[in-house]
Amino acid sequence: MGRQSKDRGSGTLWMLALIGLIWSVATMAMTVGGVRAARHRAYAAADLAALAAAAHFADGEGNACELAARIAHGSGGRLRQCVFHGRISDVVVVTEIRALPAMGHLTATARARAGPERGLGLCDPPLPCSTQPPPH
Repeated sequence: MGRQSKDRGSGTLWMLALIGLIWSVATMAMTVGGVRAARHRAYAAADLAALAAAAHFADGEGNACELAARIAHGSGGRLRQCVFHGRISDVVVVTEIRALPAMGHLTATARARAGPERGLGLCDPPLPCSTQPPPH
């Protein structure tokens, strides 16, 4: 009974260290999840904006890019760039990443292109040159 343990209270310190480690890993996992979600939101917004711009090319580049900006905003992003190369629209969309305040201001950027498909000729695959397309 006269002997006193030198390890008295060390279990509490180990548990506090374990709780801190679990909290750190959980916070990191939530941050990574938020970054991935923002990246996917940026890609989806860029795809939709590029498709909208390409579909409204006939309305003029200004009107098509204005529609692309509205589509990007509605999808949770902001249109940074909208240019046309012929009838192909090329857009860049940025989304905000909701992360921890200590990480500062983070953004995810995505680029997408859309335009008309090149028309198939009679000699283009899958049709050999000697085959005529079937009548409708």
